[in-house]
Amino acid sequence: MASGRTIRQLVIEKGIFSTEELDAILDPFELTQPGVAGGFRYEPRMPEGHERPTGPVAAGG
Repeated sequence: MASGRTIRQLVIEKGIFSTEELDAILDPFELTQPGVAGGFRYEPRMPEGHERPTGPVAAGG
């Protein structure tokens, strides 16, 4: 869906992560280190009617 907005704008607008949480997750250092950016420190807040993804990726493995 083309809206002209960035992923960052959409995630903050929908309240999935706060600006501070997203800044930490998308920090260049975090993104270039082994493991998961943000290290599973943040729990996404899913918009009403949506469920958190499940499976190996969401479970961290």
